[in-house]
Amino acid sequence: MAIQIDELRKHIQPLIDKARTAYNGFSSREQFLLLGGSAALALILLMAIIRPIQDLFSEQAINLAQAEQNVRDMAASINRYQRLVQRRNEIEKDFQSVEIKQGASHLEGLLRDRAGIERGSFNIKEQNPKPFGNNYQQTFFSVTFATTDYARLIDFFQELVDGAKPLMVKRLDIKRSRSGDRLDVTLEVSSITRERA
Repeated sequence: MAIQIDELRKHIQPLIDKARTAYNGFSSREQFLLLGGSAALALILLMAIIRPIQDLFSEQAINLAQAEQNVRDMAASINRYQRLVQRRNEIEKDFQSVEIKQGASHLEGLLRDRAGIERGSFNIKEQNPKPFGNNYQQTFFSVTFATTDYARLIDFFQELVDGAKPLMVKRLDIKRSRSGDRLDVTLEVSSITRERA
């Protein structure tokens, strides 16, 4: 490699010497114009080279700022996702404690134990489940019965809505009999259960 540099110097040195001799042969005014022209040419070439480099650095700075913002956004998104997953898991855990797997038998128990309605004196019709979100289904029940015990009816409704395994009331229709001693109750409720695989 040192040999190649020496050979290059041998070829370039005579050219440099010729340029020096020619330059020294110019008048000082010509030398000044030559230096000024060379400086102007060098400045133009430098500007032509610097401008694209500046543009590349500016573009790179913008890309870097965007990448930093994306990293911050991603970190915030990951934190939000983790909080949402934790919240979902807590909700599902709470849901498991109140999930009613056998809605009709649960309703039957409430009618007997809370409302004091004897078996055969009420009617429960279960409808086909409908999808509710991704992993759940909602089942509707139509319930009809008659009662004369208002206090137990209130107890039944409180347990139905606020009890350990609450149901959602879609429709409630209570009619007093003509004699006024009995209430005819028609009720539509629904429960949400996890879809069975």
